Amino acid sequence: RGSAARTRRPVQAGWCSWYHFFHDVSEADVLRNLDALVKARGEIPITLVQLDDGYQRAIGDWLATNPKFPRGLAPLVADIRAAGFDAGLWTAPFCVAPDSALFAAETHWILRQGGEPFLGLLHPMWTPTARIHVLDTSREEVCAHLVSVFRELTAMGFTYQKLDFLYSVAMQADAF
Repeated sequence: RGSAARTRRPVQAGWCSWYHFFHDVSEADVLRNLDALVKARGEIPITLVQLDDGYQRAIGDWLATNPKFPRGLAPLVADIRAAGFDAGLWTAPFCVAPDSALFAAETHWILRQGGEPFLGLLHPMWTPTARIHVLDTSREEVCAHLVSVFRELTAMGFTYQKLDFLYSVAMQADAF
């Protein structure tokens, strides 16, 4: 109780793109399901529509969408909210793929091991090499970047954040 953590909140029922589309989801898929959810509102009492893995340009580029989401995130979250649902979004905030813009711009933000970028996990669906690296949260600029990303997502209207692969930041590696 001393931490002022929220411990009581109503259970939230929702639709999540992952459980049918996995990372092959598209904007058209979400909009088609959003339309069906609006029509079935009396039969399916959900309050949340969550976009899961598959929208991002690359792992680590959480604000940039791939070609399957041509309008970007802001119009999609606006559509979800206009339909009367809370909007949710999946991220793996500490993970970074080598083909991401973040990795290219800020390679020094990655945890190291033996002087090389630390290999946090292998995920062949995320990047051609399967190699996923991990942000070094001992760096103030990394924490500021994460705060900025999530402020922007919240400002877009995402009121539910599914944070995944959080263990990656606790793996043994060399921090700054």
